[in-house]
Amino acid sequence: NFAYYSAKNIARGYPFSPTRLIFENGVPGTSYTFKNVQNVVLGDDIINLGNYALEMLGKVKDVELGDKMIRLGNSVFKSMSLKNFVIPEGVVLIGNNAFTTCPILESVTFPTSIPAGDPNTMDSDIQVGMGGSVFFNTPSAKGNNPTLKVITENQAVIDYMIKYYPNVAKNSEFID
Repeated sequence: NFAYYSAKNIARGYPFSPTRLIFENGVPGTSYTFKNVQNVVLGDDIINLGNYALEMLGKVKDVELGDKMIRLGNSVFKSMSLKNFVIPEGVVLIGNNAFTTCPILESVTFPTSIPAGDPNTMDSDIQVGMGGSVFFNTPSAKGNNPTLKVITENQAVIDYMIKYYPNVAKNSEFID
């Protein structure tokens, strides 16, 4: 069950629920919910995945981000069934609660392009860094023996994990 949509067509709504969505020119807000979507593909022209853009698509197992992606908004992957996720090189902002309540998340690979700093506390017109609680309420990041694995060679991400998720940092792969 495959469907190709532009943001304009999504906003109109359709009486069926595809298993794959492809966006080339933009992603609409959360005014839609397709219950059976398992794969989302974002075209190379999409550079900003806004706040809550894909939240609550709970069956999504795979999101393919375009090569020009630079910003992942707040709660953007909320409650998705992502298992192993790779954030592409070039992303400079990951918003608050980006992976909140992802029930089966096992690993996230972070690029070197994310600079140090909390975008919520910066005096800047351009937000960069990682927002607070990126893994809020994600089962694999909770407790004394979390199973979530972070893979990165980025010192800013390593410092963030040690500060906010020290138990996850113990299980993670920090590449020199």
